[in-house]
Amino acid sequence: MEPLWQLPIACVFVAINFEPVVGEILEKVDDGQMGVVLKRMMVRAASKVAERYGVQALVTGEALGQVSSQTLTKLALDR
Repeated sequence: MEPLWQLPIACVFVAINFEPVVGEILEKVDDGQMGVVLKRMMVRAASKVAERYGVQALVTGEALGQVSSQTLTKLALDR
C-alpha cells in the first residue's frame, strides 16, 4: 500500500474571506456566543463549497470532544 502523499489525489484549496462575517458577528452577537456562531457560519460556508464541488465529506481536523458550546448537536445545520 502506498502512503497517501504518493497517491494521485486531486486537491483544491478554497479560501473564503470571513472578515465581513466576523465584523457582523462582533456587532450583533453576544460575546458568550461569538465562538459557536462563527464556527456555525464556517461550517455553513464549507457545506456550500462541498456541495459545489460534489464533496461527500469535510475534514476539519478538530476533536469531536469539543467544549459543550461546540458540540455536534449545537453546530448541526438544517438542510
